[in-house]
Amino acid sequence: MKPSLTPGTRAQKSAFADPLAELLRPGQSTELLKELHILTRDGKLNQDSRRKLKQVYHLCHFIEPLLDEV
Repeated sequence: MKPSLTPGTRAQKSAFADPLAELLRPGQSTELLKELHILTRDGKLNQDSRRKLKQVYHLCHFIEPLLDEV
């Protein structure tokens, strides 16, 4: 049986994890994301931008196979 996480351990785990590292792909330019106003000037990702980035990833998921055919 899996050990359950208490709210305190969840908070500790997320406090040490880098939320940006979970969303950004390897080699992705943070400077470009700042210029596109997806990241804030100080490199943070707000909730609206997080949703926008997920939409972009979803769109790329469908477009990449089509671009590979061309």
